[in-house]
Amino acid sequence: AAAHGWRLVLVDCGRLGAINHLLLSLEAARTRGIPVAGVVHNASAPDVDPRIDADAEEAARCALARIGRPGAIVRIPRLVSGEPLPEVDFSPIFGAGASAQL
Repeated sequence: AAAHGWRLVLVDCGRLGAINHLLLSLEAARTRGIPVAGVVHNASAPDVDPRIDADAEEAARCALARIGRPGAIVRIPRLVSGEPLPEVDFSPIFGAGASAQL
């Protein structure tokens, strides 16, 4: 990624250890000179404690602000079997017009 100048998109979730994983990944990107585009917070991961999920998302927001990418986070909502898949706006990471149906 560094050799090609690609920006990194990290994916996190609200599981135990997610904050540590995200912070370590951001540090690894920084030391390797890899720019970070943003974070996709996967709230649809199974067996997620809502408190850990909220803390992990807030930690991602704070970490992104510290590296100069405030607001570069996209939340994938909890998916419910039998319900239509939501459309997710990826423009905070990829720019205007970046949305996708999951």
